[in-house]
Amino acid sequence: MSEPNKKPIQTSPESFKPEAPKMMNLLEEYNKPTSVSELQAYISNSGEPPKSNKISGLRRLWRDDVSENFQLEGCFTALMKAVGESSDYNCSLFEAITGTLFAQVYNFTGTHGVSAVIGHQLMPHIWNQIGYSYLHIDPITIKSHYELVVAAIKTAVAKGIPVISGGIGNIQLVDGVIEHHKEWCNIGGYDENDVLYVNAFPQDIPEDENGYCTVKNGLDKSSGLYILNEKLQETSISDICRNAILSIPAFISLPAHDGVSFGQKAYYDWADGLLNDENMKNLSDDPYKGFLWQGHNAPWINALTCECHMRVCGYYDRISELSGLPEAVKAKEVYAKIYESLPEIQRIHGGEFFATVSVISKPEVRKELAAVLRRMGDLHNDLFDLFDKGGLSK
Repeated sequence: MSEPNKKPIQTSPESFKPEAPKMMNLLEEYNKPTSVSELQAYISNSGEPPKSNKISGLRRLWRDDVSENFQLEGCFTALMKAVGESSDYNCSLFEAITGTLFAQVYNFTGTHGVSAVIGHQLMPHIWNQIGYSYLHIDPITIKSHYELVVAAIKTAVAKGIPVISGGIGNIQLVDGVIEHHKEWCNIGGYDENDVLYVNAFPQDIPEDENGYCTVKNGLDKSSGLYILNEKLQETSISDICRNAILSIPAFISLPAHDGVSFGQKAYYDWADGLLNDENMKNLSDDPYKGFLWQGHNAPWINALTCECHMRVCGYYDRISELSGLPEAVKAKEVYAKIYESLPEIQRIHGGEFFATVSVISKPEVRKELAAVLRRMGDLHNDLFDLFDKGGLSK
């Protein structure tokens, strides 16, 4: 493995200082691709894999717990279970590590969750936290050394290790194919003739008894593959949780990436988008299309999901308790104030879950929604004050 992907982490309590948390710049840490020679070494150090193979009992995305809505975190949860880690390595832990639990997302593509936007950039941070080295196969290597990449996948599956993929192509349906499934998924099996067996988030995808859909010649649509390599050292769940809580200021102040904003700025941009009359030219009666979806209903669902995971599913409480930090308890109180406004948004919708064109097209409605969203954004300053970090003012 290359050094940037293999540096050991510290898990001693002394490495976590609440008064001055050290969080790397998540968008500048280089997610170095694994070299061809390293892939060859990974394959050569293992025996010949069988011609056809599936990991049985692989934890399925969403279907094994319908409260889970974020795919990368589900992929890592399944991976940790597959390699025998404790149940503490669950979706709540990975949503905290990725910041998905803490930060709102706003954009014009309807992307759901922090990890869906910057999952590749987060990879060094995620693997560093859980104490494993990893192989990163980028799209260039997939295309230029296809057979070698397939051999690496077979090697991993033969070891019982699912391969995390940033999307996949050519998922076979009863009638037709899904040409590009863009969500994170797990490759857990393979067969002859370029067939892969993939566990993906449901889209009415036909599955076998192990929860796999069938993919034929679909690797070219992956934005990157990740294979667990070596255990670098034992990690402490409490230290991981402590570090996650202390990373809240970093996640809610992440700089915009590819037109997507996060945390506090996401709420401000959401409000601004509603007040921009140009966006009203791109409305559709379909709640999943146009600006109505991309500029309002999608971030609305993201906020509801984060609120559910934080306050209903108990994800945040697990992280807070394990962290042992008083800041964690105080931060939850701030988030509770932020999410108190969600019922008000639905009231402004006219009581409906989704806003409709007839509602969102009214200037007075958009102005009222924007005021609520700005108030939610302003409350993030209480989080910055709690961790003594400066926020935005608007």
